[in-house]
Amino acid sequence: LSFDASFYAVRYLDADEFDQHGVAASANYGWRRGEWELSVGPEVGAGWLGGDAFDRRVGLRASARRALDDGGILRLVYAFDDTSEGDELFQGIEGSRHLLDARYSRRLSSGDRLTLRFRYENNDRQDGSVSPTRTGFSVDYRRSIDAKWTLEGGLSIRRSRFDGAQVPRDEDLVSVKASLLRRLGRDWSLLLDYRFSNNDSNDPAFSYDRNAIALGMMRSF
Repeated sequence: LSFDASFYAVRYLDADEFDQHGVAASANYGWRRGEWELSVGPEVGAGWLGGDAFDRRVGLRASARRALDDGGILRLVYAFDDTSEGDELFQGIEGSRHLLDARYSRRLSSGDRLTLRFRYENNDRQDGSVSPTRTGFSVDYRRSIDAKWTLEGGLSIRRSRFDGAQVPRDEDLVSVKASLLRRLGRDWSLLLDYRFSNNDSNDPAFSYDRNAIALGMMRSF
């Protein structure tokens, strides 16, 4: 039996109406069934946008994990959550979401790690413009340069369909990333991360390019 909790905050220097905050908590009961490691449990969460209550979520998550004969690890996740809006500013997000996630990860003979991931998400919300059906695939490759430096690169592709919007639209999001991790002593690490994204929509108002650079510190417990 395990309990988890998390908090995140995103702050903008000159656009505080887009500031984001979120909290989440979950409980999980795990057990073994043959070669499978199984777990199931409830989740709750809440988010704020620009200082206003955005959403409240109650859900359930189930997962299955097993080691394969080729040395890889397969992990399957199903999640369901029911969402209600926080402030009346965000009417329309109320509804439900189903999520399926399949991930295969394998450590190669060189010590590098390859991860493949497939993700399917179906939303049923009051406002069709925030109720997409999404299918995505990603590949990540991590290479340890030496005992202190780690390099990681990745590519992801996601197709979104907004069939319930007043003007139905399709979007294709392609993202690439490159990360450099430097271990500092026993517990601390320094991370430099760059990501480029291109979103192509049949509605030009939703087409964009994005460049993001992040610098962070992490501590392992």
